[in-house]
Amino acid sequence: MLTTASSSGLGLATTKLLSEQGANVAVLDIQEHPNQSGQIRFWECDVSNDDRVEECVNEATGWSKEQNKPLGGAVCCAGVGMAGRVIHRISYLRPDNLPRRRPVLNERIQKGLRCTTPLKSLFDAR
Repeated sequence: MLTTASSSGLGLATTKLLSEQGANVAVLDIQEHPNQSGQIRFWECDVSNDDRVEECVNEATGWSKEQNKPLGGAVCCAGVGMAGRVIHRISYLRPDNLPRRRPVLNERIQKGLRCTTPLKSLFDAR
């Protein structure tokens, strides 16, 4: 399996669960994965850089073939989060609040899409 943003949070838990179940996991993240082992291999990768994503997927595919465990899929955990609500309850009373918050919403959505779309294309091509 290939996971993104797997050095913390949901991605770290996903990687741990997959490896405990016997899967080899290729981790693409900006931060180094804390639990690298024979089953977990890390590639430094900013998922907003399509060329780097493609390079890492190619290397991860080669690694998985060497291990005789082909990549079975990808789990995209990349995203941007901040503490607090994106849209506050008061938004219903103040229509101008949503346009001010739209850049925050767009940033969060785009980070996830920038990860998912290239990975799907790369997997479809294999």
